[in-house]
Amino acid sequence: MESFFAVLLIATGVTVILFASAFLNAFVLSKLWLWFAVPIFHFSPLSYAQAMGINLLVGFITAHYIKEPEKDSGSSGLITFMLVRPLVALGIGYI
Repeated sequence: MESFFAVLLIATGVTVILFASAFLNAFVLSKLWLWFAVPIFHFSPLSYAQAMGINLLVGFITAHYIKEPEKDSGSSGLITFMLVRPLVALGIGYI
């Protein structure tokens, strides 16, 4: 029974991280679009839902290769990649 709760906790944590990453990516896309595409190309600003849809569409149709983590590294590298990468892009775009 104890292992069931451990698996349930891990599955819940992974789900939360995936949703947080998707929402963070959509937020960053909408901000970068507002900062660059709107003034340069005179496009309309993206709503949050449109940014989420474009993010999911592009992620779906482009190939992603994620190297399997080493046995000692755990999943912290993947979590860092999923959450820090959009923040770095936002910071560089802000400059």
